[in-house]
This record gives sequence, structure tokens and C-alpha cells, in this order.
Amino acid sequence: MISTGLLSIDAANASLLFAVLFNLFMLGIAWLMWRQRWFVKV
Repeated sequence: MISTGLLSIDAANASLLFAVLFNLFMLGIAWLMWRQRWFVKV
């Protein structure tokens, strides 16, 4: 179990939480880029 101040969760849930937040962050960046019509051509 990871105990850091107010947050006390086990490693599996911490990993899941990180993955979900990371994906939401990337989705937010993609949505902002879509709104501004910024397209990266590969």
C-alpha cells in the first residue's frame, strides 16, 4: 500500500488511476488541438 499524506491506495489502483488521468489529459490536449484546427501531418 502506498501512503502519501491524504491519499492511501494500493499499487494496482494507483497504476489504474495514473493511466486514466493520463488518458484524460491526452484527450484534453487532442480536443484543444481539434478546436483550434491544429493538425499534425505525419
